Amino acid sequence: MTKASTKKSNKVLTEARVRKIVKEEIQHLATKDDIKNMATKDDIKNMATKDDIKNMATKDDIRRLDNKIWMTEQNFDQKLDDKFRHYMDMILRSQDKVVKELADMRDEFDTMVGYRDQLEDHETRIESLESRVLIQ
Repeated sequence: MTKASTKKSNKVLTEARVRKIVKEEIQHLATKDDIKNMATKDDIKNMATKDDIKNMATKDDIRRLDNKIWMTEQNFDQKLDDKFRHYMDMILRSQDKVVKELADMRDEFDTMVGYRDQLEDHETRIESLESRVLIQ
């Protein structure tokens, strides 16, 4: 076969060659699942327009917003710390009063314990004194 006849024979489509080509092309066609996942007219109507995209937040907008949020958190933390310190101070002051009262009560009790021995022994002491006075 010559070169010219080989080219001619490649251009001749046999039934087998047509079936092979059709089979290969069918593999590239959309399946039912592909069609289900395609965008509908409503999807296309709801897609973002150029104006919508222009109005979207940029990286700088997001950074500024992030900074504002961070500053707000810092201010909130500071105010919360101030309030917490204030209430802790109030609690500790009231505890100081309670502790002082307990200490005063303990001192009074210690003083009373010292006198108790003397009071319990008073009968004996009185008898001793009376006996001395009566002897004379």
